[in-house]
Amino acid sequence: NSELSSDRAGQIQSNGSGHGAREQQTPPKLNAAKNFAQMLAKELYLGRSRNAFGRAILVAPPAFMGMLNATLDGPTAQMVQSPEVALPLMGKLTKRWSCEFAIRPFIREHPKETFEQFDIWIGSDDEDLRRLVSEGSRPRLPWGGFIPEFVEDPTPTIALLDLLVDDPSLYVRKSVANHLNDIAKDHPQLAIETARRWLEEGGEAERRHWIVNHGMRSLIKAGNPDALALVGYDAGAPVGIEGFEVTPDAIAIGDAVSISFTLVAEEETPVMVDY
Repeated sequence: NSELSSDRAGQIQSNGSGHGAREQQTPPKLNAAKNFAQMLAKELYLGRSRNAFGRAILVAPPAFMGMLNATLDGPTAQMVQSPEVALPLMGKLTKRWSCEFAIRPFIREHPKETFEQFDIWIGSDDEDLRRLVSEGSRPRLPWGGFIPEFVEDPTPTIALLDLLVDDPSLYVRKSVANHLNDIAKDHPQLAIETARRWLEEGGEAERRHWIVNHGMRSLIKAGNPDALALVGYDAGAPVGIEGFEVTPDAIAIGDAVSISFTLVAEEETPVMVDY
């Protein structure tokens, strides 16, 4: 997924071949972390069953917390997830490693407390906190799973994006655009209406146009005429293709192809070429 390398959160690269990607072996450290998460989940379950504790506070990197949350039973998870402690702690940690994965269980289990914290972070001078609001609440965060409630109805997160669309940080605006693209996959018309409203409202025009261009990318690639109109293209413009040619006819792995054609229009018109 191209957006995974689009900001400071890090780059993820994958290797494949024309004959299909081979299944990668799990690295030993990851296996060890998963085994430890299972062991810890068992100990926490036993402790809760014996009334050894009433609440547990765990501090760990988001990736490990994701493994642990996937292993804990429901009642134990409720005792481990203490939003009044965990949410402010994530605000401290996200400057060192982004907490968008770690915050997602809290959005589902403690929505009131989490959105109250979002309101505080949106007003922060720290771009990492403002980005966490948008990135952590994305309906379809890559590798972070879905938030089914927001896949079904993303209007609560649109209210958050409305407060971030003019953000001075490109780091934050990239997240807003990716979030809008998530919404477009399940609610294309709502995403288009939101993008149109942002443009019509004014605000920081250059920033908003960038977000709309980036956030409409899936709909643009699909040829959605309303999305194309938002970025200045007329899907019904009389444009034709002549002399389309792909050479050579056959290639081997590692070879290149050449695609050539001529676009013909009755009058000057902006054209987007995508494939």
